[in-house]
Amino acid sequence: MSQSPHASSIPDTGDALALRAAIEGGDVDALTALLGRGVSPLAGRESPLRVAHRHLDAPRGREVFDAVRRAARAASEAASGVGLLAHATERRYDPTRDRGARELCASAGQRLDVLLVEAPVNATARALATLVQSPRREADVASRPVVDAQRLAFVYRLHSIGWTVVPCVFSAASPWALDAIPEAASGASLASLAWALAGATEGRVIHLERGGYTVLSHRGGIQKRTFEVDPHWSSQFEAPPTAEEVAALVPDYAGDPAGRLEAAAYRREELRRIEEMHAELGQLGVLVPAMDVATDGYGVRLELRGVDAAHVERVDVVVLQELGEPAVDRAGAATPSAPARVGGVPPMVQPPPAPASAGPPGAPPLVQPPPARVTAPAEPPLVSEPPLAEPPLVAEPPLVSANEPPLVSEPPLASAAEPAPVAEPPRVSGPPPLVAEPPRARRARRRRWSRSRRA
Repeated sequence: MSQSPHASSIPDTGDALALRAAIEGGDVDALTALLGRGVSPLAGRESPLRVAHRHLDAPRGREVFDAVRRAARAASEAASGVGLLAHATERRYDPTRDRGARELCASAGQRLDVLLVEAPVNATARALATLVQSPRREADVASRPVVDAQRLAFVYRLHSIGWTVVPCVFSAASPWALDAIPEAASGASLASLAWALAGATEGRVIHLERGGYTVLSHRGGIQKRTFEVDPHWSSQFEAPPTAEEVAALVPDYAGDPAGRLEAAAYRREELRRIEEMHAELGQLGVLVPAMDVATDGYGVRLELRGVDAAHVERVDVVVLQELGEPAVDRAGAATPSAPARVGGVPPMVQPPPAPASAGPPGAPPLVQPPPARVTAPAEPPLVSEPPLAEPPLVAEPPLVSANEPPLVSEPPLASAAEPAPVAEPPRVSGPPPLVAEPPRARRARRRRWSRSRRA
């Protein structure tokens, strides 16, 4: 179990062992005596509060859990707690120029599930809390203590980075890992939650896994990239690793030399593909450091490695299940209907808000009433609009004029039949023929012409 550095350094003294034995045995009298004597409920390598929660179903388990929680709350209030702790490491990130997730991938073990939402922290946290019907959502918790919960998700963002980080599975064997989200009625997978967040925030969501990533768009687009090495991959076409590479890549290999050489080549291929993924995430503007979640026994905090606290823009917390409360499984709940959105976006369903609950005696007060839940579908269906009704076919009225509508008193148009042909007058082939002049008239004309010449 992941603990804070302070809690993990506290040895299990006799009093701590006696306190744990009283909790596991359900001995309320011994527990009350030990707490009255000043034994800290925050001591020990494992949180006494979580030990009590693990034995909640035992006889008098609820009574023991409430007593430990009250004592842990009082002890935590006496100390100063924070919701964010930045660890100094050899690798120091500068969000103004560094990108990628190399250290996170190297420290996550065999499973990694981190959601990156292209939206502000408050919008992402509000959408997540609505999707899972969160019993508690706290804003801006970097500088104040946060009460531990059975299942929760930190939501944070770094300065100069356009992606909000929602760590789900981020370190090996963490009790705060969210392998599934049964609060989503339409599906418990993280892929369903990623689709629903993309639709709720109307932006892109990156589902980062150990062997690749998937970019989901609220418009229905999917881009999947896989960098896993095939288990049957062979190094026969690769240059064999050197002795120094073998010692660095597989230092604990106990098999034969040939098998160790093959294992070193396989590991080298894995690291090469991780570098490729790291470069592509950098092109997307992503920076995700290695991280963990720890508790001091009552409070819980996010631990970022290689990042200064000043580089963190904001940290919110969304609780899925409180300590001491049963898990809410709405997988079989009926899904209310709501108008669907068009364009391949998962339909977001909004039932009436659930009433706020005061919780059991001694439970921490709810920060706000649970918001209404939006259902995330198991697989994003392609939503389409209902078909439009076909209008009746009506003949288009003829155009009477190119510029004006026809007058009311205008007579109806004549039929479009061809007019009767009109006979043309006969054409004359040429001018009329000349008529011969009589001789007497010709002599008279000449005499007149001669007199006119003499005159």
